[in-house]
Amino acid sequence: MAMVPRLIEAGIAGFQGFQYEAGMDYPRICRMRTRDGGPLMIWAGVSVTRTLPLGTPDDVRDELRWLVENGP
Repeated sequence: MAMVPRLIEAGIAGFQGFQYEAGMDYPRICRMRTRDGGPLMIWAGVSVTRTLPLGTPDDVRDELRWLVENGP
């Protein structure tokens, strides 16, 4: 998370994949803006280290719902 603002300052305009388990704050990143003030391009998905391999279909649906509700 500490690197995200620095990456945006360097001109990164989007992010793909987040390790939520490693402390990435998806809702916070989704509220950030590009260096030029526009919205970030976000490609996010269900956790491939926790939810998809170990979760139930309901867990996958719940996480997808959370991503949509908290995303851009």
